Amino acid sequence: MGFAYGLVECAALSSLIFVEKQKQTDVWSFMDEFTNMFKNRMRWATSFKFNSQSQCNTDQMKIVPVTPPIQHGEGPHWDSKNGILYYVDTFQATAYRWDSKTKNVTSQKFDGRNSIGTITPIIDKNDQFIVSSDRCIYHLLWDGKESNTGTIKELFSIEEDKPDNQFNDGKADANGVLWIGTLTRQPDYGVTDNGGSLYQVALCAHPAHKQYAEVMCDTSISNGLCWTRDNKFMFYIDSSKRNIEKYEFDLKTETLGEKKVIFDLENYPAIEGILDGMTIDSENNLWVATFGGSSILKIHPCSGKLLKVVKMPVKYITSVAFGGKNYNVLYATTSRFHMSEDEVCQSKSSGAVFAITGLKVEGVPMFNVDYSAPDEKLSFGESGGDKKQCLG
Repeated sequence: MGFAYGLVECAALSSLIFVEKQKQTDVWSFMDEFTNMFKNRMRWATSFKFNSQSQCNTDQMKIVPVTPPIQHGEGPHWDSKNGILYYVDTFQATAYRWDSKTKNVTSQKFDGRNSIGTITPIIDKNDQFIVSSDRCIYHLLWDGKESNTGTIKELFSIEEDKPDNQFNDGKADANGVLWIGTLTRQPDYGVTDNGGSLYQVALCAHPAHKQYAEVMCDTSISNGLCWTRDNKFMFYIDSSKRNIEKYEFDLKTETLGEKKVIFDLENYPAIEGILDGMTIDSENNLWVATFGGSSILKIHPCSGKLLKVVKMPVKYITSVAFGGKNYNVLYATTSRFHMSEDEVCQSKSSGAVFAITGLKVEGVPMFNVDYSAPDEKLSFGESGGDKKQCLG
């Protein structure tokens, strides 16, 4: 592509130069200038590198796959203390661990389960995690050094009256409370409209104090949770709506206030797909994955203005998270689940985790889940489920 473009540009520029030189009737000067221009363009064309199957490079930005591909990557969570990226393969019910120092990848399979939504480290507990799988919340003890060596314990399940539902995307807030959504999965892996909810899950080490609250009902595909640095606003994506909602947020009471739609993908017909996972940087700008859109969007948190489009070398980007030593690497999980064999052959790195550097921006640390003693926990009322503040 670069070589062909260089020749076309040379031809176009040469015609302009020729017209100008005709006016000066200096043909030999024109020939010398054209020859030098052609040599320069050839150097540019042959030095230009782009591999659509694995990486994109520009002078400012570099995009490379850092893990082997899996079926449907999701839920990236950066552990800054240990330089580890955790993520999941949703429909293989498997959690993954990528060590940024050794580049080693290990995994933990949840046998007998159909899906995994999230894996989140527990505050001040080495090698301990909260994992959402199907409609259940699990405690996982796993050092990640070897695959399938973890100890898994089910804590509780929800939505017993909705057997086709499963957890999807979720994150912990600054209190360590897990916000996580459900969706209704169809046999063909489609999603039923308005079949899910968004929950707050306040976890306690004592089993009698499991607590959760339904804060949004009639959702379809919960995605993209993040909070501003001052914790005054929460951003949320229901992928079926193709927009981003901004809520006033009270961290002390764990409640949501006024809602405002700040970004609508319908206003950008050139961008395909739907909005999926989301994260936030140190300036409160949003970074949003487009599933089926081959891009990551940078969006202003107040005006909703589209600030930047990062073109990706694969089509299905599922989620994003900042990581690296200074939070200056944007990690993106991707999928090959909806692709045919021919499409996979054309895009072999689909399903890998990509590292994007050179964005000249820094992210903020992600929060871990609180799993402490009962008397230290927030209370949603009685133990068990509670419709605390169901927003339709």
